[in-house]
Amino acid sequence: MHNYRFPTLRASINTLVFLIITASIIIGFIAHQLYGHGLQAQTVKTTDVVEKICQETQSQYHRSVPDKELKIDLASTILELLLSLASGVEGGIWSEQGGFVAYAFPTYEGGHKKDTPQAEQAHITQFSQEALSLKQKVSYQRIGERDLLIFSACPLTDHESVWVMTRLDVRATYVAERYAMALGVFALVIFIIGIWHIFMLLRWSRLLDSMATSIAKSLPSGGQIIASSGYRDLDQIVNAFNTFNTQIKSALEHSMNLERKLQHAERSALIGRMVAGLAHEIRNPLGAIRLKAENALAGDIERRTIALTFILKQITRLEELLARLLSLVRSIKPEIQKIDISVWLNEVIGLHLEKAHSSGKALKFQSMTEYWYFDPTLMTEVLDNLIQNALQHTRHGDSVQILCTRKSNILSIQITDTGSGIPMELRHHLFEPFVSARHGGIGLGLAHAHDIVSAHGGTLRLLDQATSTTFEIELPWQES
Repeated sequence: MHNYRFPTLRASINTLVFLIITASIIIGFIAHQLYGHGLQAQTVKTTDVVEKICQETQSQYHRSVPDKELKIDLASTILELLLSLASGVEGGIWSEQGGFVAYAFPTYEGGHKKDTPQAEQAHITQFSQEALSLKQKVSYQRIGERDLLIFSACPLTDHESVWVMTRLDVRATYVAERYAMALGVFALVIFIIGIWHIFMLLRWSRLLDSMATSIAKSLPSGGQIIASSGYRDLDQIVNAFNTFNTQIKSALEHSMNLERKLQHAERSALIGRMVAGLAHEIRNPLGAIRLKAENALAGDIERRTIALTFILKQITRLEELLARLLSLVRSIKPEIQKIDISVWLNEVIGLHLEKAHSSGKALKFQSMTEYWYFDPTLMTEVLDNLIQNALQHTRHGDSVQILCTRKSNILSIQITDTGSGIPMELRHHLFEPFVSARHGGIGLGLAHAHDIVSAHGGTLRLLDQATSTTFEIELPWQES
């Protein structure tokens, strides 16, 4: 059997409060029932019964005998019939001439009783005479150590009256009354405890909601501090959160400092690589120019002509290098157009077919989508650079594969060669300037291609493959 668990602490407290209030209501109901058996309640109830029997006997007799003459048999029958409906109640008829002329106690537990109680005859006579003289109902109560006497007399004729009386057990009613009072106080205390728990629950709920809101709005970098609630238990949680948040803030600040230092170190390393690459790319042409210039100065006209021609080529090489460097810092703004993919791929691949065939290599492509949106001029530069790199690394007799597919709203272009792959130490810096895996390469082509693809909102990445090298271009769908 699985143990049931409340989903939240609030639910368990709500259930506890509900049980407390329910228990107080049940106890209050029991106390009310017990109080109904108390002396005061029983006195009111029994007095009402005695007076109703007295009055009902008078009323029914007068309806039956309009001339108000005493017909003892009829009066006795009416009285006995009414007394039989009330347990423990006795009565009779008293006459000024004959005294106690009739008596009835039909519910007497000891059998059929016929004699009027001797101890009460004086009181019965007194109040029966009073009822005749006043010509109205007379009621009387007398309490003793053991019981309470309840009496009522009503005029029947000008000389006769009907009387009814009963006794209540005072001790039993006292006990019921005391229990009722005790249970009532107990129920009230439990009810107050339940109301107090409701108040505390509402207060705790508001505090917890406030804490939850503060935690939800707090940013670790801001070091949000939650105010004390005034309750020791809740404040333990508050203090723990505040301490934790302070530690998080300190850790974040330390992490940000480390990140700034790392960025500075990476930037310095990048600048160092760029400077080293730029110096290498400039030093070689300048050294060759210097040598040719010195030879030209010491030689004849023919040697000068050859030297000047070589110098012009080296200057052109430097100009191209500067143009590529400028392209890295120039803002790229693609002009998006609707492009037929198959036509575009045929045009770009056609530029490299002759070189591929002459080196014993093949170019193959497959397109699984009809058209897309991008800048054809810029993307031609990207694909042109990637095809050149692939052809240079592909082994003789192998082919470069170009696959164009659509993944939902993404265009994927994969260029795969069968070369030896890119060394692991270059993979993390592959798209940085002056980083190249090809001997003699400047290392600006992939950096520029990466910037062009990024300007289209896409990505250029090297896929992790063991037997081949694959670059993947992903371009999102964006209509012009």
